[in-house]
Amino acid sequence: MCFSPDRQIFATVGADGSARQFDIRDLSKSDILFETPRSEPILRVAWNKNDAYHVALICMDDSSVTLLDTRKQSHPCARLEFHQAPVNHLAWAPHSAYHICSVSDDRQALIWDMKKMQPEIKAPLLEYSAEGEISNLSWGIQESDWIALCFGKRLQVLRVY
Repeated sequence: MCFSPDRQIFATVGADGSARQFDIRDLSKSDILFETPRSEPILRVAWNKNDAYHVALICMDDSSVTLLDTRKQSHPCARLEFHQAPVNHLAWAPHSAYHICSVSDDRQALIWDMKKMQPEIKAPLLEYSAEGEISNLSWGIQESDWIALCFGKRLQVLRVY
């Protein structure tokens, strides 16, 4: 789950293949943001902290990232397709509404530029190859030009220029 920039709104994803939006002022209902075509489990969700309308999610065993516009529910606004193995984690840049990083079992950390939102974005802005399958990442909040990656038993910190 993750909170929107609004902090009254949050999103959840789950094994039922749905992404839902809730308002903490009335938890008796939710809006379905997205459902996978064959109920494939959704593993992670990340809300763009600089743009209250864009949410990214990754599905189990999927090598792409799905981007949603909360104003146009149920239809992805874009798919990021470049990884060659399942995506494990993603994080929006804390300083930009247009950049997101995804990491995968293909040992790649990819930074995407979302300024020109298109249905399929097939090439990242930046690529980094690690020595193992990348399981997790964190984009520095105070020092936004740093990204931390986890692979194997290692932590690697990268400076993004």
